[in-house]
Amino acid sequence: MSGPIMTSDVARWDRLAELIRTAPLLRLYCAMLPDGAAEPVPAHPGRTAGTVVLGVTALTDDDAGRSAVREIVEARDSREDALEHFLDRLVSPLARVFRACLDHGFRPPGPSSLAYELSSGRRATGRVVVTDATEPPDARDVLSAIRSTVRRLGVLFATAGIGGVTEPVEVVRAAVDARLGAELRFLRPESHAALSGAENDLLHTVDPQQHDVLTEILRRVADHARRRRLDPRVRRPAVVLDVDLCALDPRRRTVHALQVVAAPRPGAPDGITEFTTPDRFPDLPTYHEPTWDLFVTGAGLRGRYPDVDWDQVLAEYRWAFYRPWEQLSWDAPAPGLSRFVWDVHDAGGCVVFNTARRHRVRAPTEYALAQAGIVRPRLLMLPDDRVRPVHELKSENLRALADLEVLAIFDDLCENRQAMAKELPSAQMVAVELPGFVAERPPGGRTGDGAPVVRTFETVPRGRLMAGPALSHTRSPAELRIGEMSAHPVADDHAVRLTAPESLQIVDALTTAADHAAEQTAESAVRRGTGSTVALVHHLLTRKQFLKGPRRHFTEEAVRPFVERGAPLPVVTCGFPVKLHYNGLKTAGALPDLAELAALVRLRELQRTITHVYPPGLRITILTDGNHYRSRPAETLRAYREKLEEYLRLVGGSDVLEIVDLNDVVADHLGPLRSHRRIRRIEEYVGLIETALAGIDVTKAPIEALEEASRACRGLIGDRPDGTPILSFSALFHSLVYSVHLPPSPARTNWARQLYADVFDVVGPAAGPQITAGRRTVLATAWHDTVRYLAVMQVDGEFDCDDTAFFPGRVRLTPNPRPGSLGFSYLGGSCVLPWHGVGVVDAGGIVSIDYAVSLSDQGFVPVFSPLLSSTQPWFMTPVTSTRLVDRCRGNELDAAFRTAVRLRRQ
Repeated sequence: MSGPIMTSDVARWDRLAELIRTAPLLRLYCAMLPDGAAEPVPAHPGRTAGTVVLGVTALTDDDAGRSAVREIVEARDSREDALEHFLDRLVSPLARVFRACLDHGFRPPGPSSLAYELSSGRRATGRVVVTDATEPPDARDVLSAIRSTVRRLGVLFATAGIGGVTEPVEVVRAAVDARLGAELRFLRPESHAALSGAENDLLHTVDPQQHDVLTEILRRVADHARRRRLDPRVRRPAVVLDVDLCALDPRRRTVHALQVVAAPRPGAPDGITEFTTPDRFPDLPTYHEPTWDLFVTGAGLRGRYPDVDWDQVLAEYRWAFYRPWEQLSWDAPAPGLSRFVWDVHDAGGCVVFNTARRHRVRAPTEYALAQAGIVRPRLLMLPDDRVRPVHELKSENLRALADLEVLAIFDDLCENRQAMAKELPSAQMVAVELPGFVAERPPGGRTGDGAPVVRTFETVPRGRLMAGPALSHTRSPAELRIGEMSAHPVADDHAVRLTAPESLQIVDALTTAADHAAEQTAESAVRRGTGSTVALVHHLLTRKQFLKGPRRHFTEEAVRPFVERGAPLPVVTCGFPVKLHYNGLKTAGALPDLAELAALVRLRELQRTITHVYPPGLRITILTDGNHYRSRPAETLRAYREKLEEYLRLVGGSDVLEIVDLNDVVADHLGPLRSHRRIRRIEEYVGLIETALAGIDVTKAPIEALEEASRACRGLIGDRPDGTPILSFSALFHSLVYSVHLPPSPARTNWARQLYADVFDVVGPAAGPQITAGRRTVLATAWHDTVRYLAVMQVDGEFDCDDTAFFPGRVRLTPNPRPGSLGFSYLGGSCVLPWHGVGVVDAGGIVSIDYAVSLSDQGFVPVFSPLLSSTQPWFMTPVTSTRLVDRCRGNELDAAFRTAVRLRRQ
């Protein structure tokens, strides 16, 4: 910084310092270098970081820049790794600091005010340093400058000759633009508005009303599917989509048709020249007469060509738009279509396409939908010889859906929606106005039928809706937008490494707080007076910090026999199989972390709460099922079990809680001969299921295959021994597909993220052959695992292998609430089980659980402990909860934070 610091600049420095302290992305990627400072503030927590800063604009000088870029990336293992590293360390940090500043109402500094921080080895740390407090004139100019700068850096990277190879400049430039575009997706509306008119090809946002409309429909689908699981008489929920100008975008056909009708004609002897370059129009016409008239009038064409027969032009346009029919395959999926169809399916519903297209064009229509990964869709079409109005026939088509409960219908034409609303008055009608096309309603006006409007099928990912680092609150990784999530490789530089005493301080804080809560809960219940001891014990077992699901599932009669005898209540729960570490998306390692330790503390709290009012208390048995349904390496199971036992000793629960392997209990229950028969029966049942599924290929049309498999297995799979239904094939598959071993990775980064960005898309061209092949392998593996899992569950029922047989009269504790069981919440505030994710301590000190991929995206950083491992985090915490005290140790958690760690109370 040069020259005196103005008062406004001082205020700007102070504001930026506050943002870096409180905003996760700025904490990870930004620092300041005030005039006279020896090194950036805050200092980098990495031990090898130096004080070298290299001006961003200075780096674009040909010779010096090319040399510096080569230094930063040439140590990578491959060309692809080098390009990814270049994008991660030089492109993304600029974009992320720009976006984070904009989102917080702070005008972002431009490249001339920024420098890259380099380590002592002259490697980019991933942080950018603000060196000048002067406020730039306009955020749009800053974005243009950033794009120009990183494109120039891309040229230097391409020509640096890393590994003796020169990369094509256009390939690197495309990669740079793609990365910038990815960083600027799902902008907040106010941020998008501030950038209006600048680099529009990079900017992206979703209208909040559209988000609300689509998410509400998905919520209704999920609620209806939940009712259907409890009552098979309830029909499956469905969403109906139109095809043209709804599910599919006919932009290419529209441009082609306009160019065809641009030819000379009466009233336009030189042709309608505007049609030769249709991309110059802000909005294109559709084949619908009202919107065609709006287009012609709005573009000033009637006044320019008053003698042209515009009705004749429309007739010619329609012919060119639809013929030859093969051109229908040119259509592109509407933005967000693939994800929306998947979200409906994941919620328990299905999508049906209801189009005015005729049966003869089914092939090109299915081809276009396949570009979104939608294979073999349920597609309602019109007769080839149709003569009646489209809106009548489309409404009659809905009668073919008597097996479904249609909750919402999307169509671009009001006339169609009104006709279908009469046929299905309970369905929500939604108007679709694809961007870039003239709509029926005037700008800002209402639709003719009052239907809400969406422009695409995109919703905002959960992480982009959160104001700060927060949990995803998802039930499954399927609900996450993995392809839209950021990895933040710089987070490892901000890791915390606890000492053994600091780790034990956290354990002590957890157990002390739980013991205090147990005493308070019991004393409060006694003071309120809940009646008999039976009623009091039941009341405490169903307190909000323990209970999951309806209280009616668990009655007083379940505890009465034991209390009346003065005996401990036998409590049995299945779980703690092994940390499901197969791809790095759900967990960060194979050993139990703070999530499992905290779950044991919760069980200990439950026992102590009951003991305060009923001294015999509980005798809790955990049946670990790590090798019962799926085969896993013995060493992995042994290491997990030993660490779990160590945690149990640490929290002081060994006297009231035992951990038993489910396979050992089964063997003792059956004896050698029946155990052998059970194993043989499992193999027989695997064969029966595979025979029923013969000819169904999940790697070709996954969603259709799963529905067929569920129907095929319906007669083979009964109920559990306790009378509750076994999951359908499809439901179990969805549970397992994110927990399978991945195929070997080719030379590419983020392999798991690329596979699971849309794991069910095995035909869309966007992914490429390697990712598509990897997805097919994942699906095939999950299919095999589902078959075996169902076989084991079915055979266990036949052989009476259930905790009701192992522990007669027991109280069943389960995280999956169902009648006759005590629904139990281990950690509260999250739907994820401890062994399915990573332990978390939030900014308030509350222990919870979430998926590793979401925590990384949200700016959580790893916390390591000698109680676990130097390579697997014990838990993760927001980067803003850490502080740098000593460069040699890196980031730390202060004592006040460590001693405040506790379980959620509800």
